[in-house]
Amino acid sequence: MNIRPNDLVDSEPRVSLRTLGWPLYQVGSSTFLSTTSGFCGVEVNRTCGERMLIVLRAAEAAGPVIGISQPRRSYIFLAEADIVLGAEAITSLGATLLKAPAVIPLPPSETPAGRASWVVPPTSANRWLPSLSTVRWALATAVRPAVPEPAEHRESA
Repeated sequence: MNIRPNDLVDSEPRVSLRTLGWPLYQVGSSTFLSTTSGFCGVEVNRTCGERMLIVLRAAEAAGPVIGISQPRRSYIFLAEADIVLGAEAITSLGATLLKAPAVIPLPPSETPAGRASWVVPPTSANRWLPSLSTVRWALATAVRPAVPEPAEHRESA
């Protein structure tokens, strides 16, 4: 999979975050999303995040995604909290579930782990968040090992 960073990054939100009805609060110059009102996030490394974006876009289910620059680039997929899924469903796939009482830094906030930026910003046309189950499905698809092509197909190619 050959993805250029600019293929995935769209750095500016197309809508004021306040108009989305998200539970936001400000600390200094940083803005945070509270996970106490049905919101959560799934944090993954960059490689996995890029694969997840491809899966979610193909299914027309991509929601807002935040990039954190340090110490290694990571992506946070915002999602609607799903009471059916526990943290183990996410952590068993190598990701971190950010749920209540967590807060998620929103761009352009500075965090101890680096500056937050939009990989996929929210838009007024797409105000919804994908469910946690949908994000977990994309995660499972992204980390699943590729199935090798049968030998008879390789030889005839």
